[in-house]
Amino acid sequence: MPRYKAFFLLALISFLLPALSRGAASTTRTDTFDLEADRLPLTSLNGPWRFHPGDNPAWAQPNFDDHDWHALKASQDWPSQGYTEQNGFAWFRFRLLVPAGTPSLLLQLPLIDRNFQLFANGKLIAQVGNLPPQPSPAVVPTPHLFTVPLEPSAGPHTVTIALRMYFPPMFVGVMQNMLRGGVYAGEASAIKRQFALTKANTLLAHGGEYTLDVVVAVVAIASLILYWFDRRRQGFYLWLVCFAAAQVLGLPLYQAERHWAINYAHSVLYSAVLDFAGSAAVIFLVVDLLNLPRSRALVPTICMLLAEISALQLVFFHTPLVWADSLYFLFVTAMYAFVAIMLFRAWRAGNIDAGVLLLGYGFSAIISFLIGLSRFLVDLNVPHAEVINPFRVNIIDQPFAVTWDETGNMIFTLCMLGVLAHRFVRTSRERERYASALQAAHEVQYQLVPSNALTLGGFSTEVAYIAAEEVGGDFCQVLPRADGSLLIALGDVSGKGLRAAMLGTLCVGALRSVAEEEIGPAAALERLNRAILRTEYAGFVTCLCALISPSGVVSLANAGHLSPYLDGIELSVEAGLPLGIVNDPAYAEQTFSLPEGSRLTILSDGVVEARSASGELFGFDRTKHISQQTAAEIAAKAQLYGPQQDDITVLTLDWNLASLLQSRPLAVAGA
Repeated sequence: MPRYKAFFLLALISFLLPALSRGAASTTRTDTFDLEADRLPLTSLNGPWRFHPGDNPAWAQPNFDDHDWHALKASQDWPSQGYTEQNGFAWFRFRLLVPAGTPSLLLQLPLIDRNFQLFANGKLIAQVGNLPPQPSPAVVPTPHLFTVPLEPSAGPHTVTIALRMYFPPMFVGVMQNMLRGGVYAGEASAIKRQFALTKANTLLAHGGEYTLDVVVAVVAIASLILYWFDRRRQGFYLWLVCFAAAQVLGLPLYQAERHWAINYAHSVLYSAVLDFAGSAAVIFLVVDLLNLPRSRALVPTICMLLAEISALQLVFFHTPLVWADSLYFLFVTAMYAFVAIMLFRAWRAGNIDAGVLLLGYGFSAIISFLIGLSRFLVDLNVPHAEVINPFRVNIIDQPFAVTWDETGNMIFTLCMLGVLAHRFVRTSRERERYASALQAAHEVQYQLVPSNALTLGGFSTEVAYIAAEEVGGDFCQVLPRADGSLLIALGDVSGKGLRAAMLGTLCVGALRSVAEEEIGPAAALERLNRAILRTEYAGFVTCLCALISPSGVVSLANAGHLSPYLDGIELSVEAGLPLGIVNDPAYAEQTFSLPEGSRLTILSDGVVEARSASGELFGFDRTKHISQQTAAEIAAKAQLYGPQQDDITVLTLDWNLASLLQSRPLAVAGA
C-alpha cells in the first residue's frame, strides 16, 4: 500500500473512531441522561427508560445489568408499547450522569397512577402509598419533588434511579399506566422553579373547573338571598343551594389530592356522595318548581343512588369494569330521562320555567350521555369509541381549557338561577297584589269590628279585637235602633284569614239589614242563618245576639257561642246550633234586666282557648276571673298567655242608669 494511502486511512480512522464510540455508547445506554453535557440547571428525563414487569429487590441496585430490559417511554401508555393490561409490580430504571461539584439534586415526578418506591443507587429515598405484602389500596396521583442524595466526588459520577411500582389488578382500565407529565432533574433552585411553573400550568389548565365553581358559588349566594327575601320561604331556593354546595365541595378534595397521597377508594366514595347529593338536589328542585308531589322524585333519586352504588362496586367489591360502567351508564341515563320527561310535560302544559330548565338540563344530559356511552364502548374495545366523548373536546383552549362537560354544567346552573330569579320577580308581583288585597281586607275588617267606643244613653261599650292573621273571621256589631235600644252581635267564623273575613263581612251586612226592623235576636239569627246557607260556605258561624232596651232589659239568643259574663258571673244561656249547618234552626230567647252599674262581657273562644307555650289552655276559670276588666285588658292578657292561634274579640257593655236619668231634662208641671 502506498505510504500516502496508509496515512490517509489512519487519519480517517482517528477522525471517525470517537464519533463511532459516542454512537455506540448512545445506542447501548439510551437510559442515561448526561446532566454535565447539557450544562443546564435542569434536564428533561422524558427519554426511554428501562422497563421490566415483575419484582426483584436486586433491581434497585446500581450494579444490576439491565441491558436486556426493554426501553419504554414512561409518558406513553404501556399497551401501545407491548404491555397490555399490565398490573401488579413493574420497575423502571434510568441513570443520571451528575457533574462534579453539584451541591444538590432534585427529581420532579409528575402524576403516577400507581403506588411506588423510589431508589437512588439502591437506597430507598421515597415511597407513595403502600406496597405488598402490606394492604395496598391505590392512591390518587399527585406530582412530587424528591431529593436525590449525592456522594462527594472529584469528578462526574452516575446515579442509578429505580422506580418500583405496584398497581392493584382491580383498577386495570380505571387508572392510567403511565406518567402523566414531564420528569425533570437538576439543581434545587431550578427544579423548584420548574415545579412551581408546573403547578401554575396545572392550575391554569383547570381554569374552566374553577370558573364553574365560582359561578356555582355565586349562584348559591344569590339563592340564599332570594330565599331570605321570599316571604313564603319556598324550598326550591335551598335545593339550588344544596346543588351548588355539592359542586363546590369537590374543590377541597381536588386541592387535598394535589398535596397528599389520598386513598383512591376514599376519593371515589367522597365524589360519589357529592355526585348523588347534587343530582338529588336537582331532582327535588325540579319537583318543587313544578309543584309536583314529592313522591315523583323517588324513582329518579333511586336511579341515581343505584348508579353511584354501581361505581363503588368497582372500587370496594372489584366488580369488572365493563359491568360497573354499563350499570352506571344505564341508571344515570334513566335518571336523566325521568327528570327530562317531567320538565317536557310541564313545558307542554305552558310552564315557561320548565322550558328554560329543560334547555339547560337537556344540554347537560346529552353531554353526560355521550360521556357514559363512550366509556362503555371503550370497555367493550370498540375502535375509536373515545371520539364521541365530549370530555376530550375543548370548546376553547386559551387562556385555559374549557370542555363541553363544564360548559353544559355552567349553562344548566345559569338556567336554574334564571328560573329562580324569574320566579322571585313573579312572586314579588304576586306579593304586591296580595298586599293590595290585604289592604282592602283591612278596610273590610274595620267594618267587621267597630274601632271606637260607643256611649248612648245609659250604655257605654268597648270592643277589643286581635286577629290571629292579617285579617280574621271574628265580627262584632253594636247597632243602635231608633227607639234607643241596641242590637249587639258577636260572632266567630270557623277558619281564619281572608276567606273567613269575607263571610264575616256578609254576616255584618245581614245584621245591619235587620237592625231597623222590629225583630228580636232569635229572628235575627234565623235571618243570618239563611244568608250564610246561600253562600254554600263549607264551615259554620257561632254568634251571640242581644237586644238591649233603653231601660236595660236584655233579650239573648245564642247560636253555638260562648255564654256571656255579667259582673264576673257566667250566665246560663241555652246554646242552639251554629249558623250555616241546617235550614231552619230554632233559637230560644232569654230575658233579664241589667243591674245598676253592671258590666256585660261577651267574647270569642280565642280568649278561652288561648294556649301557653306548654300547651295549657287559658280556660274558663281565668276568663271568669278577668271578665270584669276592660275589653282591651282581657284581650291583651289572652294574647300574652301564649302564641296566638285564634282571633280574639271582646265586647264589654256598661249599664249606668244614673247617667241615663241625668241626660234627660226634668218634666215641668202643666207643660
